[in-house]
Amino acid sequence: HREGKDVVVEGEEEDPIIGVLRASFGGALLSSLTGVVSFIHAALTALLLELEAITILGMKTE
Repeated sequence: HREGKDVVVEGEEEDPIIGVLRASFGGALLSSLTGVVSFIHAALTALLLELEAITILGMKTE
């Protein structure tokens, strides 16, 4: 009987842990996705600014 009780207790203890793991993993996934998106946005903005500067300089030299 004791072994059966232990299994039940373990099962009850696991659920909140799994929930916490899921929540933290989901949060980490979301934040990393947000980070990637903002990084790409910043990179594109920098690229566009560089292209603009190059075209302006090109026009000035002509």
